[in-house]
Amino acid sequence: MKILWYQRVYLDVLLDRSTWTGMVTALSPDNEVRLVTGYLRSRPDLGLGNQLRYIPSVRVPVLNLLSFAAVAAFRMPLEAQRFAADVVIVDPSLVVAALPAIVWARLRRTPRVFLMDVRSLPIKFGTFRDRLESAWFNLCVSVAGRTFDGITAITPLMAEAISPIANMPTSRMGLWSSGIDVELFTPEQRASDEASDRALRLLYHGALWTSRGLLEAIEAVAILRKQGEPVTLDLVGSGRDVDLLKRRVGELHLEDVVRVLPPIRPEQVPALIQAVDVGIVPFPDLECWRTSSPLKLIEYMTMSLPVVATPLPCNMAVAGRSESIVWAAGSDPASLASAVADARSRIGELRVSAVATRAAIAAEYSWEMQAGRLARYARSLLDAKARSLHGRSR
Repeated sequence: MKILWYQRVYLDVLLDRSTWTGMVTALSPDNEVRLVTGYLRSRPDLGLGNQLRYIPSVRVPVLNLLSFAAVAAFRMPLEAQRFAADVVIVDPSLVVAALPAIVWARLRRTPRVFLMDVRSLPIKFGTFRDRLESAWFNLCVSVAGRTFDGITAITPLMAEAISPIANMPTSRMGLWSSGIDVELFTPEQRASDEASDRALRLLYHGALWTSRGLLEAIEAVAILRKQGEPVTLDLVGSGRDVDLLKRRVGELHLEDVVRVLPPIRPEQVPALIQAVDVGIVPFPDLECWRTSSPLKLIEYMTMSLPVVATPLPCNMAVAGRSESIVWAAGSDPASLASAVADARSRIGELRVSAVATRAAIAAEYSWEMQAGRLARYARSLLDAKARSLHGRSR
């Protein structure tokens, strides 16, 4: 198949850009793929060469969407035709921009499939911006459900959440989750010490948003410090709440044990994980997190790292029966502190279980597995579209 993929992100600075580079690479042996996306400062090829194309965009939230969508609406029909695309994939923000390409394909009776791919749900905190983003998301999903050939979601729970909005049963949707480069995320053997004579080293890496339970994680360290439990916490990444997190660290006088550090390149993440004792996934029970695919948990488990996590359905679905996870009773500071203390007391047995779990996680969440799921779903829709057009022409 020839797959044309439009994704509105700043790929050069995106923390989880491995999602797109990993999927394009994994799809490429059996398919011809072209990814069209945005950039902020530079246009690196990220190892994809001419498979990667860029659309200029501006660094202003609303204008970014409008400018990117306007260019995509003009460019997509022409590029799909020149590329002879069998499948066109867009993210929810570009559903309206894809309508001219859909109309063009139908007028020409081209057996071309259009998919909307949903990776996340809007964060809902009641602000005007949140309400606006949620309303736009719902509108785009609704339009896609009536005009697109199919929808893919990141988890079954997300498919269930968008099904009534799209007026499409989950049985008609495809699923592919977060993935990982299994060869890159290969752990080295860890030291045998059990962190009984030193501080337990905790790590969170990713977007630094307070909606991810990071303030509560900082406050959990403060509780542990008062209890005499030696722990450190590194928060590695970037995001809108960096200054707020740093300020809270200062207010609690935790500068010597909590560090807020800048993001690192994706290929450096395994070494970062290798250097700590426990990963922490403190996300609260919000719909946007409950329905997601927990990439950080997958990365920690693939690196045979014990984890402290909140018992969201998505986290528990990934962890399965692994005993390398300490489940916090909730996302509040006291619950997180209790779980971290438990992890410190059992770090040796948690490591043994983490090593035993690694192979199953790596097999389930490799990019090759996710690419196969997406390709099979797209192929089924493409075959159905071809049969339908052939039947009408008879």
